Amino acid sequence: MKTEISDSLNNLRGRMGKWVYRRFDGNIVVARRPKITAEPTAAQIQQQKRFTRAASYARAVFKDPARKAVYADAAKAAGRSTVFALAMGDYLKPPVVEEIDLTGYSGRIGNPIGIAASDDFEVTGVKVTIRNAAGTTLEEGPATKGDIDWVYRGKTAVPTNENLTIEAEASDRAGNQRTLSEAWHA
Repeated sequence: MKTEISDSLNNLRGRMGKWVYRRFDGNIVVARRPKITAEPTAAQIQQQKRFTRAASYARAVFKDPARKAVYADAAKAAGRSTVFALAMGDYLKPPVVEEIDLTGYSGRIGNPIGIAASDDFEVTGVKVTIRNAAGTTLEEGPATKGDIDWVYRGKTAVPTNENLTIEAEASDRAGNQRTLSEAWHA
């Protein structure tokens, strides 16, 4: 009888009366049920939708053994046991393009463009787009991961006195993307 009660309590979660029961990090957490005193604001509704999409993403990760293994390995390495929370966090925090380094770029084929990009989990790719002043794309393509940063090598010779916009877009495992643009003059 004692074992049956213990097993039942281990599966306990949800709302009961004024209490909310949750599982976190292998433990049951009990908290008072929050009181809703007003209609949610538009910002709160947007945040709720983001969390719903993040939870959907984490559930999809759990259904795919290969994707789950990547998060499980990272959780183990970080000493965390909640793969679900790690996947949700990855969805909720997009990557950041911190810097576009144009010091080695002179508008010639093969010139390097350095991109510093980071993410709380993993930057899976960086795409570079070079546009002229009219907004026409001159070239675009993936950067390659270097020892520290990402590097893109120009494929087009740029005419002298050309004003360009160089854009770097970083992607993460959850499919989030962020961009940064820099102006450059030949």
